[in-house]
Amino acid sequence: MTTIDTPARPAALGDGTVGTFVARAADWATSTDHKKIGRLYAVTGLLAAVAVAVIGALLGLERTDDAGNVLDGGALLQLFQLHRVGLVFAMAIPVTLGVAIAIAPMQVGARAMAFPRLALTGFYSWLGGITLTIVALAANGGIGGGDAQMVDMFLAGLGLTVLGLLASAASVATTVLTTRAPGVTLRRVPFMTWSALVQSLALLVALPVMFGAIVLLFVDTRDAEQFEAETIP
Repeated sequence: MTTIDTPARPAALGDGTVGTFVARAADWATSTDHKKIGRLYAVTGLLAAVAVAVIGALLGLERTDDAGNVLDGGALLQLFQLHRVGLVFAMAIPVTLGVAIAIAPMQVGARAMAFPRLALTGFYSWLGGITLTIVALAANGGIGGGDAQMVDMFLAGLGLTVLGLLASAASVATTVLTTRAPGVTLRRVPFMTWSALVQSLALLVALPVMFGAIVLLFVDTRDAEQFEAETIP
């Protein structure tokens, strides 16, 4: 068993059905090519950056309005959390991690990325988790939310997001540390790859702690709901 999977070459265009949109989408969705995985991360993160910019503009407009009639008071807290969560977990980390996935293996002379399926699984875990987080915040979840089920969904989605980023960061760190070409020592690694390695190691240290805190918060909220159900007639 090795840490490297050689990306399969696409089938030759015969009757034209392989070159359809569905086939190309399936190729991208299941590809173990690190360049495609990195692009999936980066492009999705850039799309999220547009949404984060729009939310930031709305929050800035709310601050400039003395009457405070631009946004509803109940939605202001959720939008503020959505902006902060999106800024970090939907834009900054995914974009930089996607660039690292796409470029780092080439800069170290690796034949392929280490654990590419783990990186792809991490992308889908991140995408599903951030989607659940956004839905929960839109439905009055998040910190201080009025819907207990949506608060649970918010924590579950955030935990899934963290696990996805953790899996992809592990793949990047393993690639830089173990799949370098002969003669490419860490002293010869470009600064871009060094920054990718430092980011990945930092995520590997910080994200498990955050995931543990999310689990504790989830258990605490569930126990609080059960306690209220048992004590309140």
